[in-house]
Amino acid sequence: MALAAVVLMALNYYIESIKWQKALQPLFRIKISTAFKGICIGIASSMLMPNRSGEFAGRMFVVPSAWRVQAAVLTIISNMTQLLATILIGGIGMYFCFEKVVLKNIIQAKIAPGIIASVFWITIALLISTILFYLVFVFAKKKIIKSWREVRKIKINKSKVGYLFLLSTLRFLVFTIQFVLLLLSYAMPLPLLELVSASAATFFLITSIPSFALVELVARVGITSFVFSTLGGDGNSAAAAALLLWLINVALPSIAGLLFIWRIKSERA
Repeated sequence: MALAAVVLMALNYYIESIKWQKALQPLFRIKISTAFKGICIGIASSMLMPNRSGEFAGRMFVVPSAWRVQAAVLTIISNMTQLLATILIGGIGMYFCFEKVVLKNIIQAKIAPGIIASVFWITIALLISTILFYLVFVFAKKKIIKSWREVRKIKINKSKVGYLFLLSTLRFLVFTIQFVLLLLSYAMPLPLLELVSASAATFFLITSIPSFALVELVARVGITSFVFSTLGGDGNSAAAAALLLWLINVALPSIAGLLFIWRIKSERA
């Protein structure tokens, strides 16, 4: 099962490489291998940013300097399609999996503190983001205006955005299958449909709660344990599967990204 999850990780990032290549096509054509390097560098670079928001900046390491502003915007659009896929499919998983359980727990006041905490941290994250945006604009106003002029030159093709969304949906399905396989390897005592729904719901919750990549693992394990134990599964086994999934999908590409950075810098030196 773990080996199959590793193979699916390769498929996952191959799809993401194709997606990023497609997103950048209005500017220039990037090779799949170069796109993969940029993605790994982005994951490695995102360790100190909330919800891996610095990932797109890391990817610019492999983009020619003349195209970085436009490429950053197109990368954000590509990432937003992934977020949309997670919200839509994860929301469906939340509905099917938690319709009765969540309502019951809310009535019993078991889950209300978690909701309050989530709203609090989301509010804090939005406040910090607003302050940072203001500070960046004040101290880099001229550069921002110049960059905005470059951004306005980009033409967004609606059909291309739809294609990016389809690839994002496919990626979501791939890492959902990864997670289900890892859960099955730990003999999770839940029906297959509940495993799929709970996995989708878990990704939805992880994405919804602001966290830094360095502490994301703790949040991921805690959320996963809570979700599956609420459904009557083994929280410890679910947490172990979440840890293994993080090692496969985040830690391994991050290590590869650091090696790519070292290699590129060595070649440029």
